[in-house]
Amino acid sequence: MNTKNIELPIFGSITVENSDSTYKYGSHLWGYQYNGNIVDLDVNFVEVTEENVQKVSKALNDLQKLDKIGVESFRRDFEEAGEAEYYIREWKDDIFGQLFTSEEFEAFIQDTDKEKSIEERLLSKLRLVRLGVYAESADSFVTLDYAFGYEIDKGFRDDMLIVKLNQDYEVCEITTEG
Repeated sequence: MNTKNIELPIFGSITVENSDSTYKYGSHLWGYQYNGNIVDLDVNFVEVTEENVQKVSKALNDLQKLDKIGVESFRRDFEEAGEAEYYIREWKDDIFGQLFTSEEFEAFIQDTDKEKSIEERLLSKLRLVRLGVYAESADSFVTLDYAFGYEIDKGFRDDMLIVKLNQDYEVCEITTEG
């Protein structure tokens, strides 16, 4: 198996391994602590070049900025009745009823602004759970996965709101995956 050693912010010195996927080289960092939350990070390369390592390094250094762009983007999308609004409505109307009793649901949103609608309160509960960087991608250079929590047992990561950014950190797409 072909491997390459590189140095990246957050990851440190790592070995990226060749795989059979489109992105031949990659590495993952599971359970990174960020702003009091757990976030999974992955980096992906078709070719490991100095230019690509620098682009990925910049994105990792910009984690807080990227998260802010992602949150602002899905909030705006919610207000414009886009994919984020659909995602929140689906969770409110269907999924939370399967996961929680009404008491558990109230406990889940208790730390949100009670002056806002249930949908807005749920929107404020979304957290970054994964950041993926794809060095050569034009329209999904950075993918930001948002969910109501990191916990897999509640199904939060089975259905996530995804914000895709290009290399200039402009939003290319907001979608759901799960």
